[in-house]
Amino acid sequence: YRLGFLTSKTQRTMLHKLNTLGWPIGLQQGIEATTFSLTAIMVGWLGSLELAAHQIAITISTVSYTIFLGIGSAVAIRTGFFKGIDDWERVRRITVAGLHIGVMTSTLVCLVLCAIRNDASGLFTSNAEVASIVVALMPILILYQYFDGTQIILANALRGLADVKSIMWISFITNILIAIPVGYLLGFTCGMGIAGIWIAYPAGFLFSDILLGGRALRLMRGK
Repeated sequence: YRLGFLTSKTQRTMLHKLNTLGWPIGLQQGIEATTFSLTAIMVGWLGSLELAAHQIAITISTVSYTIFLGIGSAVAIRTGFFKGIDDWERVRRITVAGLHIGVMTSTLVCLVLCAIRNDASGLFTSNAEVASIVVALMPILILYQYFDGTQIILANALRGLADVKSIMWISFITNILIAIPVGYLLGFTCGMGIAGIWIAYPAGFLFSDILLGGRALRLMRGK
């Protein structure tokens, strides 16, 4: 490895390709991270109890997110492989199979969350007020599992096809232009509090599903 590293020359075309793929992926993930950070700031305006409950609910949702991310990564690897050998029928079949697995996984996650919805906060706090807020957030958390899982799998299918710029712009639209304004309007203008802010997540994920699904359909139908 040392010899290969020392003797290999850096190719400008390869650097350009890596940057063309890498920066949109990084910006897309940065946009999503910004959305969760801004919603946390908005929840913080409501008070310390709401912020504590928000952190607990986000921690619970991170577990299911990592499951969906694993499925999505597998879809990205397989779609990228079959795109490389120009087998678009397999690309379509893998994307659909990934969505099927995602729906089944979402159903299982929702069942688990329904079963523990009243007791999950006990793993994090003994504060009854915080626990009651977490319980109130659980239906929203359960609701967006399907939307979140689907958008992760669709985004990774497109990532495997190197269609990373479209993912970046869709993320900008659904997170910055839809999710954050919806959260602010419902949470503060409509007076729904933390529940209104949390509705921003399924709202953004739903539009992401629609746009990513349309993009994937156009790409795969034309091949």
